[in-house]
Amino acid sequence: MNIYEATQICFLSQLLPEKTLTRTKGMLKTSLREYHFLIFAMEKTIAALQEGKLDKFDALVGDRACEIRTLKIAMIAPTYLNLVESVQIKIMDAKRKIEEITSKNMDEFMRKIEQTFQDFLNEKKLDVSLTKDELFLLMTYILSVAKRVELSDKETPLRRNDMEAHSKLEDIGKGKVKKFKGDKEDNVSFSFLGELVKRSRSLLSETSVQFIQEQARFINDQRLMEMCSDTYKVAFDTLVCLPMFWTYKTILAVALKEEIPIVILAHFRAKVSEIQSEDKEYILFIPDKQSVASWLPISITTDVLKKVVIVVQGVVCSNEGRSLSVIEKMEWKKAIAADFPCIILAGAADHDQYLNPKPGGGNPEKLIADLRDEEFEHYKSLALEKGFSEENPSLFFIQHVYPDTLSSFERGDK
Repeated sequence: MNIYEATQICFLSQLLPEKTLTRTKGMLKTSLREYHFLIFAMEKTIAALQEGKLDKFDALVGDRACEIRTLKIAMIAPTYLNLVESVQIKIMDAKRKIEEITSKNMDEFMRKIEQTFQDFLNEKKLDVSLTKDELFLLMTYILSVAKRVELSDKETPLRRNDMEAHSKLEDIGKGKVKKFKGDKEDNVSFSFLGELVKRSRSLLSETSVQFIQEQARFINDQRLMEMCSDTYKVAFDTLVCLPMFWTYKTILAVALKEEIPIVILAHFRAKVSEIQSEDKEYILFIPDKQSVASWLPISITTDVLKKVVIVVQGVVCSNEGRSLSVIEKMEWKKAIAADFPCIILAGAADHDQYLNPKPGGGNPEKLIADLRDEEFEHYKSLALEKGFSEENPSLFFIQHVYPDTLSSFERGDK
């Protein structure tokens, strides 16, 4: 069984900006309002989990590691679905205590308090304790809400264009967070939401790296352990990342062991330059229990309907200016089935392995080029040759990876 450190005790306040935690006296009520917001965000997180809306955990972090978080969610979501009651009890208790505290004359009460908000949380036992994974789910939910998907740039029409939009978080606390006498607003400030997003992105980036390193150790692959180690970890401002090809290799290996299905979801375009896809197809793959390191393409059946899956979404474009016929799509499915999971590894090799560095920040891609890794170079060539690359997307170019349930595909939501 895959066992990694998930029981480490964390606290809800860990997501609060430093200035929230260090306020005193009359400013404590602003900090309390911001903490109250996080409580409602945790409630929303639990609700999304209970409703099976796993696409609500499709976080925009900015580290190009959506595949890592997708694997972790696929692994932990079924377990935490049965454990949400304990978190709900803690949240209800914290809300009750806040109501008791704020039923007094807050201005007079807080002016007398010399301690910081962090000390105030500790003394009043208001800080909700969470496991490492529960905090992870909260951060992915927050960063999923705080984004918008815009049309692709003309220069890179095949790539997704996800943008940060922390103003969208306002709805979580609107009309719910504690309003005190004299307050003009019944919500948190826009600047607080921006700081919350920035802190969540930084923590989630580091958490993602730690998780994939744990998984490389779990499958006991020396090469993956080396390539996912801190030796090949690169920092960009507050984000960190590992080389993409080897993270995908780790994810595929773990998905096989954990029996996590993978869905290839393809959007078809007649031309690369077209923004809207004409139609789409998907293929479900499950680990073949009769064969080691093998995947089977199957139809969705009742017994797998509620399973959490890794969705690899991409685009197919022959650039011939016409739609594929039914027969051509059948041939496409056969080609995907025959080349799976090579299409994922080839797509990962074709992609930049790290974030784009800032001017003067060096070239981390040189780390990979200097390796002269034969397997990596093979898959990179295969991507262009067989149609898994941005330059040649004729078979399948990966755009995004996210978690979901098979039932959403059966309902036709995707």
